[in-house]
Amino acid sequence: MLACSGSADDLDLSRDGHVKLMSPRLIKYVMSRDGQLDRPLEQYFDMTTVKSLCGVQGMDVISMGNMYRNINFFPEGDGLLRMQQENDFILSAAQSCGDACRAYIAVDPLLNDAVEELQRCHELDSTIGLWMDFKVSNVYLTSYLHRQYLKDILQECSRRSIPVYVQLDPGHPRYGIDDMRFLMDSVMTTVGHLSMRVAHMGGSGGFHEANEKIINQYLEYREQGKVPERHDIQWDLSAVGLDKTFERSKVLSEEQFEKLEKYIADLGSENIVFGSRYPLYDSQDYISVLRDNGILP
Repeated sequence: MLACSGSADDLDLSRDGHVKLMSPRLIKYVMSRDGQLDRPLEQYFDMTTVKSLCGVQGMDVISMGNMYRNINFFPEGDGLLRMQQENDFILSAAQSCGDACRAYIAVDPLLNDAVEELQRCHELDSTIGLWMDFKVSNVYLTSYLHRQYLKDILQECSRRSIPVYVQLDPGHPRYGIDDMRFLMDSVMTTVGHLSMRVAHMGGSGGFHEANEKIINQYLEYREQGKVPERHDIQWDLSAVGLDKTFERSKVLSEEQFEKLEKYIADLGSENIVFGSRYPLYDSQDYISVLRDNGILP
């Protein structure tokens, strides 16, 4: 166990800010592709079960509907309808626990229907957030056209006061490592006020050199006054402090946990959000992992 300096001792642990759910339809499709899942099926879609397992007062529940717009995952032609159905599922799931949960609907920002789907969901529930995964949607901020598409949907989020959750792709060998520079220089300077949360401390799981470069870029811009003050930007801890493998990310070493603690302090714990990336971890299990490794007191 590592000694804790208390850099994250004031995080709100009563709310899990990163909970992924799948509808029974999506579960069936995933199982047809990849075989059995790790948990009993109800733990992926049933809100009563998920709330009981996580043991928190509130949750941000995230749609995986954008997966249907990735042709490698879903090559069939009705991806838009499937995405809408998945977003409807996440809206219903969040509404079932009242004000304690917020739904983050998902879109592919590079497709022409992204803004329309955002508007459709916001008319159904004015409290929604928006989830975008640059890795799944192949968003490359080196591309001028991609940045323009991103500006369009972020401007709509600003206009409607919709919080944004984004997963960057800094591990991409050609395109991802300067995402934060492009995001700040070419996107965030041009849109109105946004509440934006960066998933997985800037990466896609674990804590690696790519995370450090993304955070260092942000800290440099913040120190130079280049982060527009009108924006609220937070970083989430989900799937970062790993004590088990996750996709291609391995268990963190003691040195990596120490670096993570340092970066939390550098960003300011007031800018850090607790999230478990359920179903990777139950909320309380992940809290225990972070405590055992010196991130939480």
